[in-house]
Amino acid sequence: MLAGDEDALAALYRRRQLSIYRFALQMSGSAALAEDVTQEVFMALLRDGKSYDSTRGPLNWFLLGTARNLTRQRLGREQFYAPLENEQSDRPSASELQSTSNPLDELSRSQTIEAIHTAVLSLPPRYREVVVLCED
Repeated sequence: MLAGDEDALAALYRRRQLSIYRFALQMSGSAALAEDVTQEVFMALLRDGKSYDSTRGPLNWFLLGTARNLTRQRLGREQFYAPLENEQSDRPSASELQSTSNPLDELSRSQTIEAIHTAVLSLPPRYREVVVLCED
């Protein structure tokens, strides 16, 4: 990939972008910010990929570390700690995550997921990182 192989970059992107996006989304609560951070991580890899040292850990750690730094910079710069109302629909609903035949069960699951998501977003960033990384 560092030598300019587009297929290698595409394969790496397909393999790693979801975990980076999910991390940034859970840290920020914003789908837009998560998309930007995901793109910026791969742009930084293209620009500064030679700074990756495989003796310090796997590439995924390097990418998530870059995502962490970029997310924290954006959160600090934009004071973007809570999701915007119109971004709530960007997250999959409980029924999209797991279908159940009982509407009451679906509603209960949806409310539980929303409560957990709100609780995670209310944590200070350093604790939120631990929860988000453990979930992944």
